[in-house]
Amino acid sequence: MAQELFIIHNLMMRLGDRLVGEFGLTGSRWLLIGALDRYDEPPTLTDLSQDALLSLQNVSRMVSALEADGIVERFSKPGGGRRIYVRLTPHGEEIKAATHDRGALFASRLLAGLSPDELNRAQDLVDRLMTNLERFEADMQKCPEPGPTQRPLDRLAPDTTPEETDP
Repeated sequence: MAQELFIIHNLMMRLGDRLVGEFGLTGSRWLLIGALDRYDEPPTLTDLSQDALLSLQNVSRMVSALEADGIVERFSKPGGGRRIYVRLTPHGEEIKAATHDRGALFASRLLAGLSPDELNRAQDLVDRLMTNLERFEADMQKCPEPGPTQRPLDRLAPDTTPEETDP
């Protein structure tokens, strides 16, 4: 199933690229614009990084590209220290509005034929998969770098089988 999830990710990104390419966006940059819309106040680069589970460098690169296209702007707030905030420009707001219907189309085609009960179950499963991966990542960060004969990642094998996990 892990391979199928990678394939789904790749398909989603490829379709996202096609849906918004005419606006000079990629699927990843489109997701970042959507993330900006979920905040009541402009988020920091760190907030966006944590929200998208992307490295700060990756988010910073995407923000730089969006900034070069006049879609977002970075700014600081008095008393905010070295924090860098990000917000949509008026042009970015236009892009967001222009791509809104494409997002709705994407979601409706992705979820076509699923009942509300199936959608709820799928959301629960996706949430659990994300939690599992976040725990795995945290465990990997605790492992020392392997030496030439060490295999510390072997210690990360699951303690339980899927049948033994909580529902």
